[in-house]
Amino acid sequence: MCYQFSNFLDERLAVEQATTLKAMSGKLTASSGEDLIEKAKPLVEILFPESMSEFSDAVCDSWEDITEVPHLPPGTDAGCVLSIRLQQMLPRTVGLLQILLAAIKALSPHSMQTERCVSNYNNIRSVCRLSMLPETVNHHLQIAPNAPGTAQFDPRPAVAEFLKYKNR
Repeated sequence: MCYQFSNFLDERLAVEQATTLKAMSGKLTASSGEDLIEKAKPLVEILFPESMSEFSDAVCDSWEDITEVPHLPPGTDAGCVLSIRLQQMLPRTVGLLQILLAAIKALSPHSMQTERCVSNYNNIRSVCRLSMLPETVNHHLQIAPNAPGTAQFDPRPAVAEFLKYKNR
């Protein structure tokens, strides 16, 4: 039953979020102001007819601040990377660019973070680990989405600290 529910969520999320993620990715991964204007042009013409020059001015005014927003490392969930980047870009923008990013944020998948938390909970609290205290589960749930992935983890500082405790 759990496997069927998981498949249903995966399929539903894939269908519902594919279009939104595609629309987000072009605008949030632009390499220059001109690139952002070009990728956003079709959407701007629909949302703000006859305001393309005002949108271009907003991009030019905000581009320096936008470039300071770091890109997350590749290999993580595309939706999460784009959502975090959008969250960080929004307060650094002005004018129609800010309105456009707010509209994209309003359309972005809302259940993604909740479902990721449920998935992390299911991975942490497995059949073999049912005796975990609720505080321990909460600590693990705080670490899971915020910790670097295993590919980016450097164990050397932890090993050096471990070796200090006792002569080995």
